[in-house]
Amino acid sequence: MRKPFWLATVLLFVCAIVGVDGAHSQWQSEWERVQAAARKEGKLVINIPASAELRKALEETAKQKFGIELEIVLLDSAHVAKRVGDEFKAGVNYFDIITSTWDSLSHTLLPIGAIEPLDQFWILPEVKDPANWWGGHIWTDAAKRYAYSPYAYMLDNLWYNTSLAKAEELRIYDDLLDSKWKGKIGWWDPRNGGAALGLWGYLWLTKGETILKETGSAESPFTAR
Repeated sequence: MRKPFWLATVLLFVCAIVGVDGAHSQWQSEWERVQAAARKEGKLVINIPASAELRKALEETAKQKFGIELEIVLLDSAHVAKRVGDEFKAGVNYFDIITSTWDSLSHTLLPIGAIEPLDQFWILPEVKDPANWWGGHIWTDAAKRYAYSPYAYMLDNLWYNTSLAKAEELRIYDDLLDSKWKGKIGWWDPRNGGAALGLWGYLWLTKGETILKETGSAESPFTAR
């Protein structure tokens, strides 16, 4: 069983954004200890959504700045929450960091104690100070201890195959109703929760039920009409 490196390891990526330049102070020895422990372990296991750009940026930063290898697991929040929950019940703590929506976290992992409060592991002064973050510290749980958003993530978005479509052809959601896309559109199943539920909810509220019926179905986790 792999020993987890706690949630403090999230700071390895945070510092890549805010920087660690400055005078040494009381926190410096603890920060150096954490980095040394991470290098000794040698590998950080993290979960992120499917994103080639994010994966490349994280892998390069971790290797170049900290000398740490990443094992990146691509899973949506509903599936990673279930996996982490099952492993936790079996006494296995494999993941160091996961990316999850609040509903998956609160329904699956928090009730069984699989998530630790994040702020207790913050070390860098610039990380602790909300003035250094756009929008301040953005917590998505009522207790403001477990679910933290370090970046603004747009839920109402689309991905397209550049060999089949051009950006100017998909500028608004109504463009999806063009007959040329019939049989070529896929939606994540909202019954899985997470981002899929958010996207379906957004479209339902802003465009109505018709666009969901016309462009996709909920018959499988990822389906084309």
